[in-house]
Amino acid sequence: MFSSAQELAEKLRAARYIVDPVVLQVLYLAARMQKPLLVEGPPGCGKTELAYAVAAAANVAVERLQCYEGITEDRGLIGGANFTPEIFAECSVVNKYYANVVTQALSRRRELWEQLEKANAEVDAKKNDAEARKEVMFRRNQASAAFSVYEQRSREELRALIDQVRIWAQSKNGTRLAYLSALHAIVCRDRRPSQEYDFVPGTGSIVFYAFPQEVVDQIAERTGGRPVSVEIPSLCDGEVEIDREGRIFLVSHFTNGEGQIHERLIFLAQVTKKGEVFRDRDAQGSPNVIERVHPFPIQSGRSEAQNGIVVFPRTQRHPEVPKGKVGLPGAPN
Repeated sequence: MFSSAQELAEKLRAARYIVDPVVLQVLYLAARMQKPLLVEGPPGCGKTELAYAVAAAANVAVERLQCYEGITEDRGLIGGANFTPEIFAECSVVNKYYANVVTQALSRRRELWEQLEKANAEVDAKKNDAEARKEVMFRRNQASAAFSVYEQRSREELRALIDQVRIWAQSKNGTRLAYLSALHAIVCRDRRPSQEYDFVPGTGSIVFYAFPQEVVDQIAERTGGRPVSVEIPSLCDGEVEIDREGRIFLVSHFTNGEGQIHERLIFLAQVTKKGEVFRDRDAQGSPNVIERVHPFPIQSGRSEAQNGIVVFPRTQRHPEVPKGKVGLPGAPN
């Protein structure tokens, strides 16, 4: 997508977005590794603008999932599964706990940042007063140290909070979509079964931390997703036919002696149900695997091979979310 961080920076500038070196490096690495980014911050800090700028730099469209009061499962991309009042109540407790911790952390960070900015302004105002400058420099250094210490501590606390949410979500086998729908409804403040629940301002990130794979799957299902494509080295271009076993054949047309056009199928490669890609077998009959992909349901049909990439017809790409390692002793109930 981007050959270098410098290229990304130039394309972001062309999109009228100025990025600092740290964010630039994070964006570039995420693009190179094809990994998602979760951006958090208070309203108006530029999260959405960053997404649009990166999309413009990459020349791709933005799929926007907006959580706001009044959104329903018919208007959103997540949710729709039935859930019981007990599930809703449990998710309400978890959301309240999560939102309170995140809100307090962001509020304290904002407070310390404002103190640091005020101290910097005082240093600038006293730049011509050597005696007064010593005092304001001391206060500025104190404010800077306090902000740095809190930044590190809050990151650790938020990582621990996310681990707690993941531990809680991991126990919901068999009812994960119901819990996802309930949690999403709470974050969007919709479908309240009763007025007795004490709502706090929701933060949509909890949905992605708790049930990341389900969120990705639902978005892919409701937006249609992109078809699965597999890169196979040294594959020749042309029309291909794919059978139910994942075998890929080049469709070659020829004319017989009577002038009739016929088709000949030439084996190119095969993608197994385990995601193994091979073009031939060894002396023992085992595949010589040249590539591995995430397994997907293979559908038969016609497609195209171009630049070493085959698009599989009637398939839908469901990116696999890496499972984080969690190991905290407790989680909210």
